[in-house]
Amino acid sequence: MHSMFGRFRAVEVDQIYAYELLHRFVLSLIGIFIPIYIASNGMQINWVFNYILVATAAFGLACIPASYIIANIGFKHSLILSYFFYLPAFLSLRSFSLSPTLVVSAAVAYGFGNAFHWISLHAEFATDTEDGDRGKASGRLIGLPKISQAIAPLAGGFIMAAYGFHALVTASIGILVLSAIPLFASKDHRDPLEYDIKSLFDSEHRKFAGLFILRGADIAAGAILFPLFVYYVVGGEMNAGGAKSIASVGSIVFALTIGRISGRFDKKKLMASGLLLAAGVYVARAFVQTATQAFGVSFLAGLFFMIYYVPLYSIYADVAEDEDILEFYAFREFFLNVGKILTYGLTAYVVLNYSVRTGFMAAFVYATVAVVGITGYVRWIEEEDEKKREDM
Repeated sequence: MHSMFGRFRAVEVDQIYAYELLHRFVLSLIGIFIPIYIASNGMQINWVFNYILVATAAFGLACIPASYIIANIGFKHSLILSYFFYLPAFLSLRSFSLSPTLVVSAAVAYGFGNAFHWISLHAEFATDTEDGDRGKASGRLIGLPKISQAIAPLAGGFIMAAYGFHALVTASIGILVLSAIPLFASKDHRDPLEYDIKSLFDSEHRKFAGLFILRGADIAAGAILFPLFVYYVVGGEMNAGGAKSIASVGSIVFALTIGRISGRFDKKKLMASGLLLAAGVYVARAFVQTATQAFGVSFLAGLFFMIYYVPLYSIYADVAEDEDILEFYAFREFFLNVGKILTYGLTAYVVLNYSVRTGFMAAFVYATVAVVGITGYVRWIEEEDEKKREDM
């Protein structure tokens, strides 16, 4: 036991795995159910989209100022700082009656928490891993939290259906506090920033912007909009949570496997094949009508997502390590959120002007185009990765 704890303290990336396992449980337990809570308490569907859009915009706008704070206080301290935004968001929804002001305030706090969490997490991972083992480590960072994501949405749906949203918030806060414990096992890291805002948008970075916008569309449609689609079209918190859980089941073993083999096989073929298969699943999502169909396409989506995302995430970390880590990830998160906002905005417009089903179908068609569009970047992404390696 002592030797295991000693190894845990010595291997910093293991601490990040443990932190993310618990933290992702919280985000998966409550994240998708906040919009559902808004919908189920009599607020019109436009306020569901207002919450999502405000949270995403707050996330994007906070990226650059957050990166300066992260540089000064350290990556792990910044992960803990995210709690000071997540907790007010959760507690306010638990403590006060829903109103437009509360929805906007909670969305802003949640978005700020996401900015500190995601930028710090990616930066810490790039710092804790080395180039040769990064494919395997990426598989673990993405795959291990899928265990939480396989359990938490289904558990969240059950808790909300059986005991209400207040009980769900209480459980989420308790686990969120526990997730901070692994961060105290070793020293923090800092990365002094040497850039100004203009450098974020120079030619070296702009060529990544299109990729991140397309990837943002993929995240928005798959992680948020499809569970909402299931809630509105198929019906029920349990079905919405179940669809999100099943997607993670398809990812768990596959993520760990693809992380091991990504260094042995041609990354271009892995990413291209995964992207095309994922695009096919988006087409299928548009025609889902039953819970069984929703679970089936969710499982396939989780499976195919891992084929392309593990090698892609590994390349992100390689490129970030060669550049300024915080600069790269602040830029990445900013444009991911631009892609999400475009997707949510399109969906909201079609939902409000046509019908709920038509709006979500438009989102899935748009995501299909976006995912196919990412395949155009595959060759260039690997060439960039190889160029960075040669320059090191």
